[in-house]
Formats: sequence, C-alpha cells, structure tokens
Amino acid sequence: MDELYYYTQSGLYFSQEIQTNPHITILDIAFSFFFGVLLITVLTLTLDQWRKEHINEMLRER
Repeated sequence: MDELYYYTQSGLYFSQEIQTNPHITILDIAFSFFFGVLLITVLTLTLDQWRKEHINEMLRER
C-alpha cells in the first residue's frame, strides 16, 4: 500500500503519496557534518564562556 491513510479527529483522510529517497547522498552527509560541527562549536563556545564567568566569580569570592 503506497498511499498513507491516517486517522484524525474528523475521520479518515487521504494523504498524498509520500516521496521518499532511501539513498543517502553526499549532500546528506555534508549537511549532517556541517550541522554537527556547528552544534559542537556553539556548545563549546557557550560552555567556555560559562566556565570563564564561573572562574571569575570564584576568584572574586576569595
């Protein structure tokens, strides 16, 4: 069954045939890599900034 049927609150609806591309392309890998690197960079910079502020607070409390 290629068509997707799903129930909603108003009853049975017919959805368009979902076009799927099962093959992983080089673009998929490139986008995944790019977003992974971006996420890690943002997390690293955020944690580094937080750590610097935390160290400054600890030094001020002495």
